Amino acid sequence: MAAPPGGLLRYWGAMRVPACLLPPLLGACSIVQPSDALYLCDGGTTAQIDRAPRHVQITLSTGESGRLPRIPSTSGVRYRRDTLDWFETGDAAFLVRKGEAASCRLIRRG
Repeated sequence: MAAPPGGLLRYWGAMRVPACLLPPLLGACSIVQPSDALYLCDGGTTAQIDRAPRHVQITLSTGESGRLPRIPSTSGVRYRRDTLDWFETGDAAFLVRKGEAASCRLIRRG
């Protein structure tokens, strides 16, 4: 069965779908992460996380901040730059700063 040239309907696999519905349908297949989240870590430090596809911008309540690129991880999501390491799995996270680790938990998803 050949697809009609132009027109309002397009073929998507074996289904005919109105062209205006394709972007929402395809978008539903992608993994959606919140644009920002706030974590509370051991010792009372908070971490504001702003996500992008290949990095996070992290801002700590201590005043430290940085853009951390995503690195391969066997489970969860991991970001690292210099002496700052951020690892997320579910609603838990781990912050390693200058060799010292802290457990963090999600307190607000934006």
